[in-house]
Amino acid sequence: MGFRVLAVIDRDKDSDQTTDELAKIQAACDAVVRLPPGAIERAMADGLPLKSLADASATLTEYGIPDPMGGQPTEGAVTNLCKVIHKQGLHEQFLEALYAESNAPHPPVISMTLALLELAADPSHSGPGLIDVPTVSRPAGA
Repeated sequence: MGFRVLAVIDRDKDSDQTTDELAKIQAACDAVVRLPPGAIERAMADGLPLKSLADASATLTEYGIPDPMGGQPTEGAVTNLCKVIHKQGLHEQFLEALYAESNAPHPPVISMTLALLELAADPSHSGPGLIDVPTVSRPAGA
């Protein structure tokens, strides 16, 4: 039918199971874009200033939970934020908080993922079937 089939997947820890699952996904797709190592929640937060994450975290109290970062702009608090987003299923709400300003840019990993998907969607793309999104560091001093 001429449709290109693309997938975006997170990157769980390497194991026989994840290797088998990746092979199955690759067999079913023209290209697979794989997020950096770690949970999808981490990919949503990577590359963003700690203050932006703390501000978004504070809005999650609207869903009946304490602020996951507790107003503490630290990497340890980001880890807690990611755990809470995962456990409570607050992915959409967290992204909504990040996009509170109408002109807010996409988080870096999301921007790169979308750009790689656009590249892979082009019928002339003959690059690798597996495209890894690079890890993004937090901005210096953020």
